[in-house]
Amino acid sequence: MGKKRRSSSDSPDGGNRLSQAKEQQLRAALQQIKAANQQLAASEQQLRAANQQLQAEIAERRHAEQEAHYAREYAESIVETVHEPLMVLDGQLRVVSANRSFYSTFRVKPARVQGRLLYDLGNRQWDIPALHRLLEGVLLERSTFENFEVEHDFERIGPRIMLLNARRLEQAEHKESMVLLAIEDITERKKAEEKLQAAHQQLKASEQQLRATNQQLRASEQQLQASNQQLRASEQQLMAANQQLEADINERKRMEEKIRAALREKEVLLKEVHHRVKNNMQVISSILNLQSRHIQNSHTQKVFTDSQNRIMSMALVHEKLYESEDLAKIDFAGYVRSMTGYLFGLYGAGNSIRFNIDIKNILLDVNTAIPCGMIINELISNSLKYAFPAGRGGQIYIGLHQAEYDKLILTVKDDGVGLPEGMDFRKTESLGMQLVVMLTEQLDGSIEVDKRKGTTFKITFAAPNNNHKVQ
Repeated sequence: MGKKRRSSSDSPDGGNRLSQAKEQQLRAALQQIKAANQQLAASEQQLRAANQQLQAEIAERRHAEQEAHYAREYAESIVETVHEPLMVLDGQLRVVSANRSFYSTFRVKPARVQGRLLYDLGNRQWDIPALHRLLEGVLLERSTFENFEVEHDFERIGPRIMLLNARRLEQAEHKESMVLLAIEDITERKKAEEKLQAAHQQLKASEQQLRATNQQLRASEQQLQASNQQLRASEQQLMAANQQLEADINERKRMEEKIRAALREKEVLLKEVHHRVKNNMQVISSILNLQSRHIQNSHTQKVFTDSQNRIMSMALVHEKLYESEDLAKIDFAGYVRSMTGYLFGLYGAGNSIRFNIDIKNILLDVNTAIPCGMIINELISNSLKYAFPAGRGGQIYIGLHQAEYDKLILTVKDDGVGLPEGMDFRKTESLGMQLVVMLTEQLDGSIEVDKRKGTTFKITFAAPNNNHKVQ
């Protein structure tokens, strides 16, 4: 049985880390709430102070208005003493005068203001019917109004939010009444209120998040408890599985040791089989060699020599398998070098004929190596016997390459005199060519012959599995 791996979130340490992260998140949310509460308290204190200041200023302005009933000059002197922007409007609501605070606050000169309608001040007209009705009421009914909020875009200072307070100014007999208009810029206070409202909303959101976090924390705790119970059950299962696994491992080790012993014994026996097969074939080759010495007929002696070569090509396969660490496959390049060396010495080719072996990293099993070796033996033997007559020099090329994933191409060519004209190698009576055709069919392959510039045999056959040597 395999071990069941435990994720970090299922472990006690993983649960503690999750709990700590939730606690940190909760503390951060509480700190945000405290900061928001402090900011809210400060804003409320500022608002109370502003309201107290406003009430004080309004009371002061009312007192000043009571003192300035009749004389316009006296009213204007009172206006100049007020720090808030003040305007005096006539019965048609044109600007009669304004104090220095007004001019400095709105950054305009008297010439730009005096004589103009109140509604024409700024970048656009004040289209506020409610304000018009209130001002008309002040003029006609001797009433007042306070804290009328209005927003307007001014030429120099841009959009502002203001609180307007209006009071009627009584003039001398037979003169029209005027309006004293006090302006309080509450833009910053409004921004502070918006920030305060945003802070309230953020506080509510933080509270909701805190509740959600608490719920999630409780759910995580429940999940952690369930995970701990599951973990304890898994630990018990794991302990039982480990005990069973240890028993299985011990049993497998015993079986593997038996298999290794049997494999070593099999390898020894298989090496011995290859060695004995090689020795037996060499004995047969030696017998044929001894027998050929008593044969006077050259044709019969040639037949014995060819048979001896074929037996030696098969014996070399078993010799290479005996020498190799891999008892199932041989290094085909080394095998071909041994065979060509043997044939080179047998036919006494001397230095006039060169061998070019182009085989790299090819491993073949015995069922493929023996037919390929015998084909090479027949084709090289024919080249050494017939392609280079009268001591003519040349080259014999032997190549084996991967053509496709499942195909190999064996190429044997020489630059000798070539095959006789009109010769069909498939229908010749030569035993060697018949063997080449038969062995190619055994490999489930095909033969192509090129007679240009000597003779080239190209044999394509199915590649055995894992024919490449591992680097």
